[in-house]
Amino acid sequence: MRERFKVLVLVVCSILIVSCEPENETLTSSDWVGNWVITEDIVFPSKSIVKSHNGTIRVKPSDSDYIIISGELFGMNSSISIEAKVYDRKADFSQMVGGSYYLEGNAELKTDNEIFFDFDITLEDKKLSYERTAVRI
Repeated sequence: MRERFKVLVLVVCSILIVSCEPENETLTSSDWVGNWVITEDIVFPSKSIVKSHNGTIRVKPSDSDYIIISGELFGMNSSISIEAKVYDRKADFSQMVGGSYYLEGNAELKTDNEIFFDFDITLEDKKLSYERTAVRI
């Protein structure tokens, strides 16, 4: 009888251990994939204009540690694409774009449907900093 009890306890413990989900689930580049939009309120000089920028994110075919961000998510030409190295919920990018300006910054996947971008655009000797939030569409 005692042996049966030990076996039963071992079986129950094994089921509990196997059925537990890990607390900190690691994300992959594919978690970033999708269509995204940034909406910003532009005030100039006293008139408010709401402008939206659409873009897509996909996994780089030759290296799944990278994502390719394309479209107008940075308020630039829609034909521009940048590569970003993914580290779980964060991604970093640093790239010359269009042969004329340098784009450097990072992104954070805040939720499954929200990305926060913090980046600088440098053109010649002028540097402008931006923060934007994109939502999945």
